[in-house]
Amino acid sequence: MARRTYEGLSIERELEWVEVPLFTSNKPITLTGSRAQRILQRRINQSVAEYEVLNTLEQSWGGLCTHVRKGWNIGKPPYRYKAKTYRHPNPTKTAKGQTKTRLEPDGIRAEAVTQIAMWRHHQGLGYGTIADLLNADLAKYPPPQPPRKARARGAWSKSSVCDLLRNPKYTGFQVFNRRATWSKRGKVNSPVLWVWSPEPVHEPLIPKWMFDEMAAKRRARQGSRDDDASVHCTATRTYLLRGMVFDACGRRMYGSFRNKRVYYMCSARSNNRGRPDKYSDHAEVVYVREDAIMEGITAFFTDRVFGPERRALLEADLAAVDDREAEQQRAEAERVERALADIERRQAAILRQAQDGDDAFSRGLRQTYNELDE
Repeated sequence: MARRTYEGLSIERELEWVEVPLFTSNKPITLTGSRAQRILQRRINQSVAEYEVLNTLEQSWGGLCTHVRKGWNIGKPPYRYKAKTYRHPNPTKTAKGQTKTRLEPDGIRAEAVTQIAMWRHHQGLGYGTIADLLNADLAKYPPPQPPRKARARGAWSKSSVCDLLRNPKYTGFQVFNRRATWSKRGKVNSPVLWVWSPEPVHEPLIPKWMFDEMAAKRRARQGSRDDDASVHCTATRTYLLRGMVFDACGRRMYGSFRNKRVYYMCSARSNNRGRPDKYSDHAEVVYVREDAIMEGITAFFTDRVFGPERRALLEADLAAVDDREAEQQRAEAERVERALADIERRQAAILRQAQDGDDAFSRGLRQTYNELDE
């Protein structure tokens, strides 16, 4: 109890109320002498003990963060990765047989992860549909194995597909602290608390740009299905554009049949009960007819996709695009390429010096390299 001052004081006060004396392990057991001196010594020891606990936790956390930023893996490898073992960089720990691991793709079947991401990003399939496709060929797409074998289903589920597509380690970066394992029983932490390696450290199975785009679209697709059929047993209608129409506020509009016409509506008040600040500047109800939307879609394909003037229209649109950001990106890319070329030139110069030099430094450098190679 001395490791947390607050807890120690709380127990100490409770013991005083029932007249039970408290002794410490580093002081004589006695009821005589200055009580003030004993309390002073006890408080000092408690402060030092709490400092040591917090300092140890901070150093341990800093070591884990450094471990991850250098690309070493922590925990079980994600699905379709395997852990490649390396000697521990610390000679003392190497002598004890300790090792470190990095991630590498687990054979040709690692392509299953990329296939899942392509189904999600390019075809817009939902988690349930992807799980059905995977379960149709379990020999090609074996399901992931949980840490505890008793939880294994032997099949894909929506949650397993969702967890896979939300794991940033598939982008090639090493990431840590995604979940509060002990303090919050596995709750996902805010992304601002995640610890990332500064650059990719293993082969990615999902491109970073694709991962970011899927994360940005995830909220917009929340609650949607891949077909236009309703799963409710009492539903009598289907809507051609169900889940595809969004209001300017960002909410998905829902279908409604009124006066023998199909409408898509957004009612901010019904979507945000108890949060009036969310719809203070929103119209009470926004609605648009389905046939009007279909006319706009038909006109777009007629003029912009299949029309004879589609090239001229596209060129006119591109001419009006503000390309200053693209120019800045190109300039930044050229600057980085020049910096990389300079680094490669300097590396080559250092290598030539180590190979051809006859000074003490070059000889020592070659000797150290040979020893490490052996």
